[in-house]
Amino acid sequence: MIRLIKDLLFKKEKIPNEEIIGAFSFFIFFIFLAFFQVGTIWLHHLDTAFLLESLDSIKKTGFSLSSVASAFPEAAPTFPKHADEVCKMALNVSRIPLNVLDMHAYFILYPLSIFTFVLSSHYVVSIMNALSFAGIIYITFLTSRKAFLPVLPSIFFCALVMSHPAWSHSFLGDIYADRFFLFFGILFIYLLFWRIKDPNATGIKKFLPLFLIGLLASAVNERAAIMVSLISIFFLVFFYKEIISKKVKFFLFLFSVLILTFVFWYFKQRYIYHPGNTNLVDMFQAVWPTLSLQYQSKYYVLQAKEFIFINIFLFGFFAIFNWRLGLLAFLSLLPNLYINMGGAEKSGWGTHYHSMYLPILTFCAALGLACLWNKFSSKYFKIGLLAALVLLIFSISSFSKAYGSRPGGFKTALSFLSQGKSSGLNQLSESYKEISDSIPAGKSVSTTEEFMPSLYRDKTIYFYPAGINQVDYVLLRETNISGKKFYDGAVNYIGETQQVNECLSKRLRETGYSIEKSFPGNAFLLRRPK
Repeated sequence: MIRLIKDLLFKKEKIPNEEIIGAFSFFIFFIFLAFFQVGTIWLHHLDTAFLLESLDSIKKTGFSLSSVASAFPEAAPTFPKHADEVCKMALNVSRIPLNVLDMHAYFILYPLSIFTFVLSSHYVVSIMNALSFAGIIYITFLTSRKAFLPVLPSIFFCALVMSHPAWSHSFLGDIYADRFFLFFGILFIYLLFWRIKDPNATGIKKFLPLFLIGLLASAVNERAAIMVSLISIFFLVFFYKEIISKKVKFFLFLFSVLILTFVFWYFKQRYIYHPGNTNLVDMFQAVWPTLSLQYQSKYYVLQAKEFIFINIFLFGFFAIFNWRLGLLAFLSLLPNLYINMGGAEKSGWGTHYHSMYLPILTFCAALGLACLWNKFSSKYFKIGLLAALVLLIFSISSFSKAYGSRPGGFKTALSFLSQGKSSGLNQLSESYKEISDSIPAGKSVSTTEEFMPSLYRDKTIYFYPAGINQVDYVLLRETNISGKKFYDGAVNYIGETQQVNECLSKRLRETGYSIEKSFPGNAFLLRRPK
């Protein structure tokens, strides 16, 4: 037993049957995460709903159209207005389905749609999301072992990745195509790094899997495509001497240029927020005045400090022990530090904004840790470094809990699966199905993001309060504040949420809406008078 522990802690070489044990462990981990994702798919929000609807649309029509995606821009004009203004608005909507490719370059949906001919879209999305979160852990382990980091510290580093809130909290968040970059992104950089260091990999055929994974990673969205191209250019510049074959250098350069060309084409021809004659210089000049103001905000500084503390001081600092990869890791963090999406890109750990840098940061930190581990031969140093890893795991978990309203993803999934049908999440999921079944197919509903994934398949959905003068039903939760009961669901950006909800509740009553059915959690299905 002591010999085994020593081998796991100090032995660089592979242990017996390591590939089989590792692959089997990954498969079990993936199945575990997939069961959780499938079981909780209806607990997500609008973004998951339009992703599911887009896959269904591709299967039926060949186009990634989504009626749900139109719901947000329809309701958005009410968000920054005062309560009295909102309640005087007509709130009528003329629905035009959006092509989601006009919002983001989610071309990954097309290869994924192939699987919808075998499985329902919610299974496809759930399984792909589970593969992404399990895959980044598996590739991290392979990276560590390939860099001669022993088994035990490799496992502990994987635990550190899972403790990072961009993994643990993000796993519980809405399912976006962006999250698929966790797997495709780290797999791309993994193949790229080891291929260029392989003296036998001088032919193009050896690089075909790399280019295929690169295309899939680029198809996640436009930012992913930019990341893939810039990573390729980075390796061409900083690892130029390691790439032996001139053909490989040429094709890697050509691959980068083609991906960037695709990005320019997309922004020029498809991206609805910067259409027509827009170029990247115009885009930068347009957003710079807004971005420059954020650096004067104390709120921005606080969020930036949290982002830097977690990603660098509690996790990514290992990357500096391989200076080139340390530079790459730092560069991958810059977009989140520079761009402002209301703060979610810095401390909104459950959002998809952290999916682009995490695979790069993780890969670089894993190799940096391996460099540090192998730099010193002292066993006491290695034991101390392992203890430091344990301390970091607890530190990053404790720090992220202070900023998160729920436990990490792995703990939540374990609780969900161990409790079975008695799990609170399972009961909530079943309640969404019951609510959906209570509304006849083909009817229209104005509701909140909360109910959209369970309703999207056979109902027309509007984002409350949009459409309340024309829909068949309104689905909301009731709340009670200081003895005042009203339906809760309106979004307001100027601090008048309660006032908006109160006046809209009054408007629903005056219009003649009546309670069709009530559900646990103070959810009420209201029917408009015929």
